[in-house]
Amino acid sequence: MHLNQAWTYRHLNWISEELDELGLELNFENIPRILEAMKFESRSQRHPERCCNYTDGTGYCHKKIKDLSCLLCACHQYDLSIDEGGCLVKSKFGIFLEGAPTSTGRIWSCEHCGSYHNPSSVRKYLKENLETLRRKMAEAREAVKTDEYKKEIAKLMQL
Repeated sequence: MHLNQAWTYRHLNWISEELDELGLELNFENIPRILEAMKFESRSQRHPERCCNYTDGTGYCHKKIKDLSCLLCACHQYDLSIDEGGCLVKSKFGIFLEGAPTSTGRIWSCEHCGSYHNPSSVRKYLKENLETLRRKMAEAREAVKTDEYKKEIAKLMQL
């Protein structure tokens, strides 16, 4: 496991916990309620500690998206096969940031891409991939219990 994988597991586990807190099962009927619960404004009020963008005063990570959804912050198009990350669909909106604790010293940032953060894209993803997301969340719930995960998250917390 590397840093990007650990971060992804943490995000998916938090989303799973939040849905449980709200009594929302991940199913087709609940998609409208899930979309509302995963809005930047909603999550930043419920769990301000879970993202620096909720509390640093600068606002959204993806600034040009109306009704920004945080559900797919751990984007399904993010390349987790390498520790520096990347975009599986080769988005022209991503950039590599230097000075990262990866084997190459850089990490892929999607902050200029909005493909999977607007409500219509998230709704479409959920309708087509509910079972995949359920599986990923279950995997994340198990991964966050491992020593390997805890070691990588400790590195992340030092950044």
